[in-house]
Amino acid sequence: MLLYEGYLQCLEFTPNALKDEDRMYIIVRSAPGQAMDCSLSAPLAQPRCARNWGLFQILADHRNPWKTIAKISSSPRYVLTDEHRDWYLSWVQECLENHPKCQRPSAMPTRLIDLGEDDKAVMCLRDNINRKAPYIALSHNWQFSEARKSMTLKENYESRKRFLPQQGLSQTFHDTIKFTRWLGVRYLWIDTFCIIQDDPDDWAKQASQMGDIFEGAYITIAAHSGLDSSPSDGCFLERKSVREVGLPDGNGDQFSAFIIYRGYRGSDLHDLDNGPSLMRRGWCVQERLLSPRILHFRPWEVSFECFTLRHCECQKMSLGIYDGRNMHAPKSLLGDAFHISVRGQELNGNDYRYAWDTIVSIYCTADLTVPTDRLAALSSLVQRMPRQIFGDYLAGLWSKNLISELTWSTMELSKHFRHQQYVAPSFSWASIHGDAIFIDQGSYFKGAEQKACVLDAGTVPATHDPMGPIQEGFIYLRLRICEAELILSGSNPKKVELLYHSEHDQAGECCAVVDVEDDMKELEDQKVWLGELFRKDCIAGFLVMRKVAEREGVFQRIGINCYSKISRGEQNYSGHYPFHRDPERIKLI
Repeated sequence: MLLYEGYLQCLEFTPNALKDEDRMYIIVRSAPGQAMDCSLSAPLAQPRCARNWGLFQILADHRNPWKTIAKISSSPRYVLTDEHRDWYLSWVQECLENHPKCQRPSAMPTRLIDLGEDDKAVMCLRDNINRKAPYIALSHNWQFSEARKSMTLKENYESRKRFLPQQGLSQTFHDTIKFTRWLGVRYLWIDTFCIIQDDPDDWAKQASQMGDIFEGAYITIAAHSGLDSSPSDGCFLERKSVREVGLPDGNGDQFSAFIIYRGYRGSDLHDLDNGPSLMRRGWCVQERLLSPRILHFRPWEVSFECFTLRHCECQKMSLGIYDGRNMHAPKSLLGDAFHISVRGQELNGNDYRYAWDTIVSIYCTADLTVPTDRLAALSSLVQRMPRQIFGDYLAGLWSKNLISELTWSTMELSKHFRHQQYVAPSFSWASIHGDAIFIDQGSYFKGAEQKACVLDAGTVPATHDPMGPIQEGFIYLRLRICEAELILSGSNPKKVELLYHSEHDQAGECCAVVDVEDDMKELEDQKVWLGELFRKDCIAGFLVMRKVAEREGVFQRIGINCYSKISRGEQNYSGHYPFHRDPERIKLI
């Protein structure tokens, strides 16, 4: 019966997906005392293949006679119960008392929302609270929380210091205020209210302090959304995804079982990074990575994450019974970095470079309400990266191993575009929007000779934050370059052929991937330049560049070729290698 009710629950949330399926089956996984995990699937034509259409869990109340299903004392439909409060506070207290690498200095934000001492108190903005007091910070999607309707502006700032009305606030803000009071915390930080949004100076100052704000929070509330969520769902304090079913036990007494719908297709129940996740928002990536303690509010449960471990209501996270790519590894490494640096111990450079690459690959796919926030939304995270490992920061890249850093590549079949307003120099992944990957130097350049030399590099900040938005950036390189003609390959929208002439005036060709598909339209059959970065025998890694009009020796990056043979298929390649001139000094912008 419960499995059939679970099927009905899936049907309610994905009616169109299930209507064309002729056969369905349910796979059940259970362990004593744990929530029962169920997946609704339909067989495919291929042997042993199936399409997953729904995921749900089954729990029951304390009167439940079955040992195979977890017992809970109250309905999971409602968040604000005594049982849930005990769970959440125990997770937080465990972190505060037993996790050395989760401890952070608490600096009070410039301003906070004062909720007062009880539910009837007048809510207002407070500036420069001198005494240290616990506060909760909110990480949210501006579109989902309808934040633009509630912004603090120059015109309402003074009045909000006297009274901040709750009327007209979105459900996300209402729920956050309600939950904060329910936990007994007086102060709350929400960017929408605590930053004067039409004051560029205040915005820039607060943006540069975002790391301190989230690091200093007692708890961060992460207000996620679901596939079928609407702004009226808020923080899911009442869960539509829970179905209650009354059942008789062996004596005829009634108890309640609860079916919790948790998603569809192949989604991981605990994956915080994919799907309609809050982590698809640019600012929220940094907020999650820097917050010592986070409560993730999702349609089916609240989960907890700190620098040391993770918990969830169904207890799968604390036992490690979950799969999927996640940011917890780089988050944990950042916790290690802070803890180790305080103790003066040596850091493992390879681990932190891997963590940075992972962070960037996730961040590149995230959206920003304001595209020009590309560098600002990562600034506080950058401030905390160990300089002894990375060197100086250059608009998304680092000065140590800078030649290798220049070999980032966009995914060939993904759509990318350049920002309409200036965000970053062309040599940085931050200059484009879309998936970006870093080439693994260990795999591609092992044993290769570095052929380019960095003479100078720098950026000009656009604000007082040296890690934030910039006016311009540059790298002076000494390297060998050659001219080539760009020809579209036809089969791949971003892959091109490059025709060049070698030292003995023999024709040669190679392939490359352009960063932005739109660049190909204006560059087809046009002259481009190749800049040699690495070489091993007749295999090369090089930049594809275009000259900046009327500026001698100045180039912009348009693509990359990472490690392919340069030839026309002959046995002796040496005569076809294109980089035969003496190294030249160029400026890359």
